[in-house]
Amino acid sequence: MKDLILLKYKNLNNINDLFFLVNKFSILISLIIILFYLILKSFNIKLKKMNPFDCMNDIMNLNIKKDCIALLISKLLGFSIIFFSAILKVPQIKYMLKSKTDEGLSYLSMYVEIFLFTFNALYSYHKNAPFSTYGENIIILIQSLIILLLAWSYSQKGVAFFEKLIFLTLFNGLIYICLNGLLSEQYWEVIGSSSIPLLTVSRISQIYNSFKTKSTGSLAMFTFVLSFLGNVARVFTTVTESFEIPILLMYLYAAFLNLVIMFQIFLYGSKSEKGKEIVKPKSQ
Repeated sequence: MKDLILLKYKNLNNINDLFFLVNKFSILISLIIILFYLILKSFNIKLKKMNPFDCMNDIMNLNIKKDCIALLISKLLGFSIIFFSAILKVPQIKYMLKSKTDEGLSYLSMYVEIFLFTFNALYSYHKNAPFSTYGENIIILIQSLIILLLAWSYSQKGVAFFEKLIFLTLFNGLIYICLNGLLSEQYWEVIGSSSIPLLTVSRISQIYNSFKTKSTGSLAMFTFVLSFLGNVARVFTTVTESFEIPILLMYLYAAFLNLVIMFQIFLYGSKSEKGKEIVKPKSQ
């Protein structure tokens, strides 16, 4: 099956062909989103914030409601996502430590992804959202920073000192400003609504880099499969617990883009392995 897909995919010679293929996948994602909505509607889940303490009291009194069932499922999913996020990027980190290379990585994608997770965590914290709805952002952020430091260390072309300085200044400055109450509410809304543009830059730059080089390098299928499942689960937890529209749309969009990268890893994943095979000399 992979050979059949490769036969069609190898004819993609420009970015227009790539976006045409992405649009095909968008139809599949749209169907998944519609199905998910219908499931929520069939359970008659109210799209509003629910008090977990009231829910627990109802359960203790054997007054079990559909909304409470949804909340319990959401809490279970939320903390499961946080737990599994601790190993989300471990395969990629192990690969980089072993291969000592930054092959297949887009630095623009890494920089923007770090700010994306930072914005998500800071915005959710500012909105007093339950930790179970955003906790993985902090854990994945730490892993993303580790990958960036490894990429800087193993860079084949080298990374300019000025580039590192600008990133570290912006990153630390952002955290200082946000945690010290120096932002007005209107700027917090800008941070909340910036998720989708940041996600677009992060993922599209990685998708294009893989498309251009016909290689996914150190990207791990396990990482993006887990990310995709986490995004789908986060749609449910966001709807049932916080229902912040910018965050909800971001998770839906992230699921779609992660699926595209999974497709690329499926096609190109073994390319670097093939390239490392030793060619035996012909017998004379």
